[in-house]
Amino acid sequence: MNEGKVMVKVRTCQEIIDESIEIIEESYYGYLTEKRDCIYIKSSKTKDETEKNDIIKISKNDVLIMKRGATVSNMKFSKGKLYRTKYYTPYNIMDLLIDTKDIEKTIDKDSIEVVIKYNLSVESFFDCRNEVNIKVKKYDW
Repeated sequence: MNEGKVMVKVRTCQEIIDESIEIIEESYYGYLTEKRDCIYIKSSKTKDETEKNDIIKISKNDVLIMKRGATVSNMKFSKGKLYRTKYYTPYNIMDLLIDTKDIEKTIDKDSIEVVIKYNLSVESFFDCRNEVNIKVKKYDW
């Protein structure tokens, strides 16, 4: 996909084991660049003009989602690997353990789609199964 302005749609389905399913959807504008065989998508603002400062890095074997704002996190996804990280909120810091089960990527000249399936353990609070679907398309805003 060529560098430039993009629209990003992220849909997360989270199934907390033996409890509930939660679906979170968000859309935002961003800018796509390519460096050293990696694709970077930097967010700039949501549809309602709220500032956003997230980065998605897509490489051959990994996907990294970095969030900066009211919450701060670096979540790395590598199929078959465990990744430990911290999730910072205004109220406390939580330890996360990410166990990536599968990553599917479709990249063409007009769009990108990434599907990540993973298990997440949040300290002693809960364990859940997640699926994140990231769709990126060229957009003139």
